[in-house]
Amino acid sequence: MTTMATREAYMNQTAAAATPDVETPAARPVSTLPLPPGPRGRFLVGNLHEMVADRLGFVTQLHTQYGGVVHYRVGRHDIINVTNPSGVQHVLQGNNHNYSKQTSTYGPVRWVAGNGLFTSDGDFWFKQRRLMQPAFHRQRIPAFGEMMTAHAAAMADRWQVIASTRGTLDIAHDMTELTLEIAVKALFGSDIDRDVERLTPAISLLLEFVTFNFQHPFYPGPSVPTPRNLRYRAARRTVDEAVNAIIRERKLKGDDGTIYGDLLDMLLGMRDEESGEGMTHEQLRDEVMTLLLAGHETTAGMLTWAWYLLSKHPEVARRLHSELDSVLGGRLPTAADLPNLTWTRMILDETLRLYPPIWMTNRLALGEDEIDGYRIPPGAIVAVVPWVTHRLPEFWENPEGFDPERFSAENKAKQTNFSYFPFGGGPRFCIGQSFALMEGTLALATLAQRYDLELAPGPRVQIAPAVTLRPLHGMT
Repeated sequence: MTTMATREAYMNQTAAAATPDVETPAARPVSTLPLPPGPRGRFLVGNLHEMVADRLGFVTQLHTQYGGVVHYRVGRHDIINVTNPSGVQHVLQGNNHNYSKQTSTYGPVRWVAGNGLFTSDGDFWFKQRRLMQPAFHRQRIPAFGEMMTAHAAAMADRWQVIASTRGTLDIAHDMTELTLEIAVKALFGSDIDRDVERLTPAISLLLEFVTFNFQHPFYPGPSVPTPRNLRYRAARRTVDEAVNAIIRERKLKGDDGTIYGDLLDMLLGMRDEESGEGMTHEQLRDEVMTLLLAGHETTAGMLTWAWYLLSKHPEVARRLHSELDSVLGGRLPTAADLPNLTWTRMILDETLRLYPPIWMTNRLALGEDEIDGYRIPPGAIVAVVPWVTHRLPEFWENPEGFDPERFSAENKAKQTNFSYFPFGGGPRFCIGQSFALMEGTLALATLAQRYDLELAPGPRVQIAPAVTLRPLHGMT
């Protein structure tokens, strides 16, 4: 078991390395401080109605009306939204040990992904993070570049057939399909080929189940045999059977000298530096499910909104095509091209500012705390909201505008800490950031070489703020 001292040392080291100029405020009693300001809400339900009616509008209005630390209620829960960068940094980094992921909002994710890296906490989380970190080292990730590009090129070929027939795409569907194919292949390599036709729709159904339950928090849990829950159980069995079978087969093969080169191979080979132990079968299953779900959904959202923004800003698209022509000259991109695809990457960075896939994330306050002069009571759910922070005019000029130049090397150096955090921050900074950004850059470069997409005439694209930000009715 990892000791608390070791974990605390890791937390402190990570925080110091991320922001060396952060000073820890002197301890002082906070029990007499006021709660943050906020709307009164209705009897019993609090502000549930306003939140459900327009989640993004609600959290934006809270900041506009009450400031960077706001208190409101949803049912019996005290919620505190933190949107100022200094407050976000305090929650995610400076005093992160006081903020746990053991909140009810993560329940639907746990039903599917178990106690994986995204949902776990404490010493268990730290041990898993330390075990998994080498698999996502910057030197390992480029090995997946050729596979990513190959899947994107296959998608481009499929588009060619569509272009000669109906000519319209649901880009949200296609980007989800592409990133799921890449996630499955990266995790399981050739072992998954036999199961991919039944596995991918089952994974999609599980993700839809998580999204639905996030949007309908009072829907009966999976133990109640509703039609939706029965579909979830069937999909869960399908995925578990395939994943468990692959893990068992890999373990039985043992040290036969075969190198698979996929993420499962790396995870099976990881050993805790103190105990020498690897992951149990259950831990492997949970981490695999976490990577399958989180690893494709967030990247799919990033690419979907990038295409949307490019269609609305042809001058940005023209510069993209110019870069691709200059750097690639008609060939497929590789991981070696990434340092030269600077405008492509800047487009994705700015897309993540305007449409952060994880638009809001919650923590449970374990003990009393202070943020910006307000009391944070123990038991409160503290939410940091990238959707709001990424649009604050104090930190972003023309915050609603799409301007990839914000992320030039010169401009990035001027950004305030935690004014931009699409992959979280502090010790729980997303382990898959490098993988996602490489995948997104290679996929966008591969597809944009051959296609320039435009929005089809029709109703305005609506945003569905569930677990991630996706278009409500797809995007054609």
